[in-house]
Order: sequence, then structure tokens, then C-alpha cells
Amino acid sequence: MWEKPPVWALIKQGGVRAKSLHESSEEAEEAKKQAGAGYEIQLRQGSRTRCQDYCLVNQWCKQYKDYLEKQP
Repeated sequence: MWEKPPVWALIKQGGVRAKSLHESSEEAEEAKKQAGAGYEIQLRQGSRTRCQDYCLVNQWCKQYKDYLEKQP
């Protein structure tokens, strides 16, 4: 399934690429304080990469449908 967990990204305001990725919001807040002004935190939801991008039968897969229903 190649499941990726959610991460919090520290991004320069107006930017696209993350300066750093963090496993918790607390870690991201601490990194934001150290980075100074001009940065924001963005939650990047995890996903099941194999199911989403490579599986040819994901539209019929009960596991994948159950996973999608549980996502916010």
C-alpha cells in the first residue's frame, strides 16, 4: 500500500517547497520559532501511494474504499 503518514511542512510564505518536514505540529511550531518571521506551517495529509497511483483495480478494492471513507 506504501502508506505515507501525515506531516507538517514549514514553508516560506509564498513558497511551494518545504524548508523542513515534521512528524508533529509541536515540532513544526518549534522549527517555525527558530526560522523566524516569514514562514507558515502546512499540514500535508498522508496517502496510500500504491493504491492511489499504481493499482488498476482500486475502484473495486474494499480496503482502499474503506481507507478513503476514513479520510477527512
